[in-house]
Amino acid sequence: MNVWLTLAIQIFAIGIALFNVVKALYDNRNNFSFIILVWKRFRLLMFIQILGIIALIYFTYAVLITLTPYFGYGWANLIAKGGGNILITPVFSAFNSTLYIVRSLPSLFIFAFLLSLPFMARLEENIFRRGVHTWKEITWRSIVFGLMHLIIGIPVGIGIALIIPGFFFAYIYRKTYLKQVSKNITQKLARNEAILESTAYHTMMNTIFIIYVLIICIINI
Repeated sequence: MNVWLTLAIQIFAIGIALFNVVKALYDNRNNFSFIILVWKRFRLLMFIQILGIIALIYFTYAVLITLTPYFGYGWANLIAKGGGNILITPVFSAFNSTLYIVRSLPSLFIFAFLLSLPFMARLEENIFRRGVHTWKEITWRSIVFGLMHLIIGIPVGIGIALIIPGFFFAYIYRKTYLKQVSKNITQKLARNEAILESTAYHTMMNTIFIIYVLIICIINI
């Protein structure tokens, strides 16, 4: 691919990443307390459960790429060596810059991105989990949830593997919803509580992933 075209695509990708983070924070500028509300739900058992889900994701991905290496590619491979998530890979690549000011940008982005994760997770939970209580619909929504991530350039195998956390978050939502309904509260309140719980799980998984990628980038500097 032409060097200038590759550079243009990378700049465009960074622009998309920054836009998503800035938009999430700006749209919720009067509700930053929600970040603390989600973080306060983090607990040891949740952390252990999420580590198990992450292990299942990578195990599934490893199995898939042994079947065919094509599962290891996404469209992001066109603009970045090794591909990856288009929302973070181009920004993290700045760690390799020879300019200090450029190398400092990922740190600022990561801080802003971590703050925006609860809002992004809540948006996805509302789309894919709210009001979904039957196993048939849970299964369908989980498949769509996983494959939807192919839009951001991740490998096809990872997209398929992400069906697993989609199903797990739906299970958490359904379990919490039924528990709340048993307390004779309104369905609206029960769904809000269930969304908040699945959002906390979703946010923790994304937080662990971001921190992991950050550590790898720092090691490779």
